[in-house]
Amino acid sequence: MVFLLVAVLFMNSLKEEQKKIEDDALNKNKLAQKYAQIAKDAEIQAQKAKEAQEKADRLKKLAEAQANELKQVAVTYNETRQKIYEDLMKEFKDDLPVWNAVIDPQDLSVRFQEPDVLFDNGRSELKGKFKDILNSFFPRYIGILTKEEFKPCVEEIRIEGHTSSSYSGDPSPDVAYIGNMRLSQDRTRATLEYVLKIPQITPNKDWLRFHLTANGLSSSHLRTNPDGSENPDLSRRVEFRIRTNSDDRIKKISTSLTQ
Repeated sequence: MVFLLVAVLFMNSLKEEQKKIEDDALNKNKLAQKYAQIAKDAEIQAQKAKEAQEKADRLKKLAEAQANELKQVAVTYNETRQKIYEDLMKEFKDDLPVWNAVIDPQDLSVRFQEPDVLFDNGRSELKGKFKDILNSFFPRYIGILTKEEFKPCVEEIRIEGHTSSSYSGDPSPDVAYIGNMRLSQDRTRATLEYVLKIPQITPNKDWLRFHLTANGLSSSHLRTNPDGSENPDLSRRVEFRIRTNSDDRIKKISTSLTQ
């Protein structure tokens, strides 16, 4: 009996030891799996960090390339604008005082600012003197813009009509603005129609149909006196303005840089 009891106790002890060994092995296996998962997660995070850094590097290079492109476009634009301005001034410097016109070096607009010469008050028919000015101005103007060095850069030639804020009958500001919008649009269309009929521009007429536009702007771009008050006479004007394709390229690049 004693031997049997000892044997049973020994067997139970062995079972407990075996269970302890098995439990310990299971715990170690779980711990190993846990560390393996931690290592796997760390590897995934490291890969994500690597990919994020690579993406950041690519975006940095792209931004640098776009910034360089923007700088080059801006330099080219300024050089082209300066050359066009110099050619316009060389061609028209003696005529500008006679026409009471100016050329803006910043936006290359040729501004005719003698309202009594352009149109009768409230009318859209070109006056005889303005027709004479256009007969002299427009063919020479187009001759400059269609030079081989400038023509590919010209995106649009805008004929802009501007009015003062006043309107006959002393109506409300809204009524005056709409009425002047209609008047300025009629005037620019009349100007466009006239210059397209000038015989000297016939060789460039097809090109002009794709680039010459009429834009009535009412009183939205008033000219002012030094004290900031409206100058009605200078506000009533016609402008010929050039828009180059560099304007669109700069805008697109600038937009992409901010995204």
